[in-house]
Amino acid sequence: MEDTMHLDKSSSMDTKFSSAMLKKANQLFGSKGDDIDHLETIREQLLARKDELERDLAISNKSSDSALSQLLTRAQSATAQIDSLQKTVEPLCAQCDTFVSANSELCAALAPPLAAEELRLKERSYRALLRRLTQLSDAVRERVSAGQLDEALARLRELHEATSGVVSESRCHALAEYCRGLVSAWRGLLLRRLTAQLDAALAELRYPFISTNMAVHAAPPGPEAQLHLETALARLAALAGCGEEPAPARPSVLAAFPPASLPVRLLLRPLVRRFVYHFQGQKRTNDPSRPEWYMGQVLQWITDHEQFLETSVEPTLAKTLPDCRPRLEFCRGLVELTVDKLLRDLPELQNDNASFSHTVDETLQLQRGLAQLGYGGGGGEQPGPLLAVCQPGYLLRWVTIERKYALERVDQMMASETAWAVQGEADGGVTEVRKGGGELADGVLNMLQAMTERYLLLPEPGQRLQFLELQLELLDDLRVRLLQLLGNEKQEPLGERCCALLNTAHHLRRALTEWGEQPVFLHLQFFRRRLTAAEASGRRAERRESEGEEEEEPTLSLDQLLLEPEPPQDPAGGGGPPDDADDGLNVTAFDEIVQRLGRIENDIVEAIVNQILLEVKARSRPYRKDKWFAMPSPTDFVSPSLTPTACPILQVLTQCLQQLRGLLAASVFDSVWHALASQLCEYLYDELVMANSFNEGGAAQLRFDIERNLLAVFSDLGDDPDGARRPTVAFRPLLSATVLLTLPTGSALLLLDTIKHSPETTDTALAEAGADGLTPAEAREVLLRRTALSVS
Repeated sequence: MEDTMHLDKSSSMDTKFSSAMLKKANQLFGSKGDDIDHLETIREQLLARKDELERDLAISNKSSDSALSQLLTRAQSATAQIDSLQKTVEPLCAQCDTFVSANSELCAALAPPLAAEELRLKERSYRALLRRLTQLSDAVRERVSAGQLDEALARLRELHEATSGVVSESRCHALAEYCRGLVSAWRGLLLRRLTAQLDAALAELRYPFISTNMAVHAAPPGPEAQLHLETALARLAALAGCGEEPAPARPSVLAAFPPASLPVRLLLRPLVRRFVYHFQGQKRTNDPSRPEWYMGQVLQWITDHEQFLETSVEPTLAKTLPDCRPRLEFCRGLVELTVDKLLRDLPELQNDNASFSHTVDETLQLQRGLAQLGYGGGGGEQPGPLLAVCQPGYLLRWVTIERKYALERVDQMMASETAWAVQGEADGGVTEVRKGGGELADGVLNMLQAMTERYLLLPEPGQRLQFLELQLELLDDLRVRLLQLLGNEKQEPLGERCCALLNTAHHLRRALTEWGEQPVFLHLQFFRRRLTAAEASGRRAERRESEGEEEEEPTLSLDQLLLEPEPPQDPAGGGGPPDDADDGLNVTAFDEIVQRLGRIENDIVEAIVNQILLEVKARSRPYRKDKWFAMPSPTDFVSPSLTPTACPILQVLTQCLQQLRGLLAASVFDSVWHALASQLCEYLYDELVMANSFNEGGAAQLRFDIERNLLAVFSDLGDDPDGARRPTVAFRPLLSATVLLTLPTGSALLLLDTIKHSPETTDTALAEAGADGLTPAEAREVLLRRTALSVS
């Protein structure tokens, strides 16, 4: 049996060794053996490595300075030191054993009296503590009876300090319970006295400040009333330092709200009573479908008491409770009431979409109102009212309703008769679209922007990411709808509906490109990629565990993965290779949908350009087949005129471009006519210039047709201050060809000779001639289209 186990272990080790060797061989020679020609180089590298390892492991040569020799020398020195210390310790241990054996009887004899003495000392300490507690308790009673509350608070603090160690550390449970009860009793008595004193001081100020008595408090409080309030608050702050009563059990959601200090809790008490009476009792104001009632009341209370807290409460408590922030704790206490009310009502409201949506909207409005008042409950600093609706079940319900309403809204917009209407302005009888993508595009973007403004108030990025995924889903659904409409309208690319689809896709693409660069979406995309990396890492770990492989890399937690750079994803792990070498930091949240919308835009532009070119080609045959080699000389005419066969071409171009100018947005139309100009230039160059021969009259006529007539069609279409998209740029190769065809014969012969015999100066020569839009080879072919040069 042991032999079998040994053989199994040996076989497993051989398998691992073989796998490691194969992996190393694949790295050296390539998985397909492509690097087998470098075998000799690899052999030399391995031999050099072998010699290096032999030198490091050489221990026979005493003068060797190998790493192994140095390590062995240090180990021998340490062993010698250990032997020396052991020889020193052994006699000491023997002496200790002898001493213990000689005094064991004495220790056994002294143990009982020592234990009795220890017990008497503990009893004496116990009685001393009880006397001390009785003295402090009597002192508190005397001060309270005499009305000396400040002295009573000082004695109570001493009593609390004397019992705090017993309560937390002593194993005398009865004594600890007695101490706890004693402090609690006196604390409760003083709390009742001080609460009555605070209520009296607040009554002088007509607190709380509600809408029915705001006029009374228009004038500032008198100095005596303010003094009574400060005295009561200072004593309550001192009482707060004498320990706190255990907090009652609360729902786990409300545990996010830290308990307020004792003075603030007492200030909140009358408002809490009013809130419970009106919004949690049998009053008609307790209507779950009208959350704006209690949320508006909470905001009003915070606003009404803001100045009082800032001027009358904070300065007093800052002296005795420096860590207390009364205004913040006051707001937090009222927000806690709101969250508790929401948690009571949401189970009933979540079954009604309208009521649930209304509640969410009012909660968001409350969150915005709190932010304006300086309560930071939206960014996770302080718990806010959204804490209730962000519970997993309610958040999922929120996302579902957002999806439902958004899809219904898109259906309504697409069914509208004005869904594709775009605002324009009259310009010479032609409505030229200046900007925008129609009511549909604007409506969808406004809907998504409103959704973004809502979910940006959520405290956690994971919660906001769910809504970002919903937005991407809605955008992709809209893209599919546009594709379906495009399939029906693509037969008429110059029609109004197809142009409207192009405007919509273009406007959405540009808007989403700008959105993706905003900080909020960049942050969400960063979190999204980290979350994807964490999920991929988890899948890899599960796959290795299921296959029984050893862990080759440490498993990181989700928080660590959110901070670490994203690891490369292998196809088997459910991901692809990294998008960029810089860990995809240039990728935005909307890149994928932007690319898909860009493909739709390019397809429509291509269809429009192809349709116009088809019309042009159908009317260009007579012009292309004209007798360019036998046209009259330019000197035969008083003034040049357009070739008659070119009129149909210019007519169809003018009609189509004017029609598109009235249907497309300015930026879209600019892309369309520029693409059309580029392809038209290529077509005329190939099918007209390179397919004919030109005498002097034909070349001059062609140049006149192109420069004075064709360019005039496009000259007023674009207004590009940089000149990068002017018609002359789009028709540059064709214009260069007409320049070469109309050069004087001598200059043309010299240029042809330069191209043939001096290629290094050809580019300069072409630039001087004004034909830098062609390569030297293309320029030579164009020059040979001249009848005079081809004959020579």
